[in-house]
Amino acid sequence: MTEPPEGFMLGRPAGLDEALMRERILVVGRLDHDAATDLSARLVLLDRDDGVAPVHLHVNCDSGSADAALSLYDTTRFVTAPVHTLCAGAAGTAAIILVASGAPGHRTALPHARFILRRPTGDLDTAELDAEAALAEAARLREAVTTVIARHTGRDPEEVAGTLRKGAMLTARQAADWGLIDEVIDQPPKGWRGIVG
Repeated sequence: MTEPPEGFMLGRPAGLDEALMRERILVVGRLDHDAATDLSARLVLLDRDDGVAPVHLHVNCDSGSADAALSLYDTTRFVTAPVHTLCAGAAGTAAIILVASGAPGHRTALPHARFILRRPTGDLDTAELDAEAALAEAARLREAVTTVIARHTGRDPEEVAGTLRKGAMLTARQAADWGLIDEVIDQPPKGWRGIVG
């Protein structure tokens, strides 16, 4: 029996990946090294195909690696195609980096989306580091995440750091007030066709 491809989801219709790529939609359901590498490659391919048409990043990922998210974030800043983001479901800290950094005016969430701000976690192996180096790496990761979120929300980095330290759960409306998104949408944007038909 042939093994399913990496990232295969049970019940996923044949041809869905091709249809999503054709419509320039990337779905973020998990954030680890492999997922970030795959999504970055797809983003670069879509940008090479058309560096003007938007790429739509649909996010539903309540946990994940901040290292992976920062890698994908860097790629979204590298390409010329605008990246429109949509949170459909939940976004943990790693996914919030991606949602908040979408093209201005095109950072959206569905009404029942939630945003989970908490201390970031990484996926880099620090087992070979001594305690001081491991602590320094954790601090570097926290600072990078804080800086990115502050940059895209207009909030003071100290406020962002404090919120991540304490933890917070935001509704879609609260996320808009916080500056993580621009708008809560309850119907498809004008001109949206979806991927069927």
